[in-house]
Amino acid sequence: MSQTFAKATACGASDKPVFFSKGLAFMFESAYMMKLTQFALDGEHRDKKYQDCWASLPRNFDGKPAGGDEGEDGDHILSWVEAKK
Repeated sequence: MSQTFAKATACGASDKPVFFSKGLAFMFESAYMMKLTQFALDGEHRDKKYQDCWASLPRNFDGKPAGGDEGEDGDHILSWVEAKK
């Protein structure tokens, strides 16, 4: 996974699509809460070590807002919400 991320985010990386034949990825959004069924949780088909594929991905983000420290524990988000009222 790290090599794929590094290649895709490298300076000067091509913005042309590249065919990937080693899997299938999809993404969707919903306003609804998702819940796994018991079948999905207990199934033999479940990849119980899926998260391991992300272990070598470098940690490029520290969770702090860009431009400096604007508070602890999400204070910057709360102040932004208050300002929008």
